[in-house]
Order: sequence, then C-alpha cells, then structure tokens
Amino acid sequence: MGGIFALLAMAVNIYYYVVIARVLMSWFQVDWYEQPYKGLRDVTEPYLGLFKFIPPLGMLDFSPMVALFVLYIIQQMLRAMAAAV
Repeated sequence: MGGIFALLAMAVNIYYYVVIARVLMSWFQVDWYEQPYKGLRDVTEPYLGLFKFIPPLGMLDFSPMVALFVLYIIQQMLRAMAAAV
C-alpha cells in the first residue's frame, strides 16, 4: 500500500514541476495555441483555474503560488502516508 502512496507522491511531484513550467512560460510572450505550449496549457489550466477566485494584488497574481503550495502539501501528505505504511 505504501508503494501506491509513493507513486502518487511522485506523480504530484512531476505535476508540480509542470505547473512551475507553465507559470514561468506565462512571463514570456508565447502563442498558447501552438504546440508544446497548448499541451502545457491544457494540462495545467483545469487545476490553476480552481484558484482564479484569488484576486491579483496590483500586477501580481498570487493564485499560482497558492496552487503550488497546495500541491506541495498534498505531496508531503502522500509521502508521510507512504512512509507510515
């Protein structure tokens, strides 16, 4: 059972870095309808869209940071469950 939690923690870790790549790419002028940007947007937008209720402060959007923090918490919980089992 611990192996399943470890595998899930690894999947969350990979997704964490995919979200970081999406956030970094948002700083540059890219066409989000061309590959590979479209794939990156399609994979991350459903998750990042959950945090759009957080209003930006001036020109800073803190919703991706909150989304990354939630992923980090989930990953740590999965790692703890993998170690406990």
